[in-house]
Amino acid sequence: NGEEYSLFFPAFPAEQESRAATWLFGLQQNEETRSNLAIVNLGNEPNRFTIELFDGVTGKQVGRVENIAVSPQGSFQLNSLLADYAPGVTQGYARLVPSNSEPFVTYAVIIDGARPGERTGDASVVHSSP
Repeated sequence: NGEEYSLFFPAFPAEQESRAATWLFGLQQNEETRSNLAIVNLGNEPNRFTIELFDGVTGKQVGRVENIAVSPQGSFQLNSLLADYAPGVTQGYARLVPSNSEPFVTYAVIIDGARPGERTGDASVVHSSP
């Protein structure tokens, strides 16, 4: 139906920008909740990222997304991350590895509704950890 959504949160202080691998915890995919993952390249050069996905129960790596290109001052989002790249995993976490040391920010969006249009669609933001 042409619906659009926005996400707003306070600015990140420079000391919270990342330049090396980061972790995102609390990812979910079940009958009620899904997780999206976003990367914002704050640098002046292109950056490429690899996302390693881990099962939150076993701790084993269960998926990998490679060669995600993010333009300078650009952003990229993967929707329903666990459903698409680690099917069957209901809770997990991710490690993001950049190809260079350009500053970036990454976060997960945990959404009420296993699929778009279900439940409230309300979302919570989870920021990455070094």
